[in-house]
Amino acid sequence: MTPGPYLIKNCDSCEQLLRYVTLASRFVFFGAYWTDGYDEIFHVIDNECVGLCPSCGKAIWREHLHELGMADSFTFHTDTRTEFEVRIPTVNISTVLLMKIVREVSKCSFAEAKTIVSRHEIHLNPLFDRDDAYDYARKRLQALNVPYVVIEHIVPVQKDFPEEWLKALPPVRIFTAKKYQEILQESASLLDTEQEKFLRKMIMQRDNDLYRQSDATSEWLLTEETRLNLNKLSAILDETNIDERLLKAEIARNLGHFDASLALLDCDYENYVPIINFLRNHAQNHMPALSLFP
Repeated sequence: MTPGPYLIKNCDSCEQLLRYVTLASRFVFFGAYWTDGYDEIFHVIDNECVGLCPSCGKAIWREHLHELGMADSFTFHTDTRTEFEVRIPTVNISTVLLMKIVREVSKCSFAEAKTIVSRHEIHLNPLFDRDDAYDYARKRLQALNVPYVVIEHIVPVQKDFPEEWLKALPPVRIFTAKKYQEILQESASLLDTEQEKFLRKMIMQRDNDLYRQSDATSEWLLTEETRLNLNKLSAILDETNIDERLLKAEIARNLGHFDASLALLDCDYENYVPIINFLRNHAQNHMPALSLFP
């Protein structure tokens, strides 16, 4: 998972500047994934869909806020950086060897190397700002038995975004089912179906955290509030959407409605066969509890 630039937005109530994390790459080698859809790798991004403004405290939906632009996350937090200059004194070094070094390390053409070598002192790739490039040059020169000097430069990092964006704050993340429930109740008349689905799914996952963080042999118990939320979430899920269909099957299993869960799992989606088989096995064996996919 590779972090990308910050997405800069502002609060629609108080205009506070906000910064959101983005991902340049979501490819990972491992990660725990649970039957309620909770993903231990990507839940940070998912949790930012709705949060609280750090200034006015109101609930803010990421997708509904006005977007101002993108800001590089490295330069956002960095004012200076170190760059390396590699110099080779040309005294007592043959022209042929100098040409070889310059072309190998600087990755330049023959004509460019010839121009560089004609100078009294050679600056190779004058500034290295990547450790791997610097290490390559240093090791290659050592292998060729060539003396060199490395000079460090502290240079300012250029910001490619307005200075006022540095005041942007991350939204306050929500960690409890109670807070999601408050947002759901306070904004009930303003929410569309997708927003209600998201909030109810987050409530479901936060309720499940108690079991998720406990011993695997813990008894599976649901409160009346949890049951009510699960039933309401199930009622608005779209069975024609495979992800929502599987979540609906999971809810039915959690509630002990195993026949209903099996009926929803009686579907043919080639890319989901391992997931469907795993959930079906649990329903057939009357196992209602949350589970971690193998």
